[in-house]
Amino acid sequence: MSDATQIITTALDTATAPCLTSSFQAECVVLNHMLRQQRPALPVLFVDTGKLFGETLRYRDTLVRRLGLTDVRTIEPDPAALAAEDADGGLWMRDAD
Repeated sequence: MSDATQIITTALDTATAPCLTSSFQAECVVLNHMLRQQRPALPVLFVDTGKLFGETLRYRDTLVRRLGLTDVRTIEPDPAALAAEDADGGLWMRDAD
């Protein structure tokens, strides 16, 4: 059986385009820390739906600083697609999917 560090190393070594998607929740913080130790410049992708609380974004920023993450990329919805699909900003109330 491999330990977590070996599994992460293998995954990073075999990935075509290694990166991490992260919500910066508890489980992600541990994984971010472990990946940071092995690959300090690994890109971290964060999805900002535009509906996140300010506290969530400040928490993310605090963790980015504390963990020393140097390549966090925030992915946001395309404004044109958002206007077409959710013009009033209430899609989350009408369609949870």
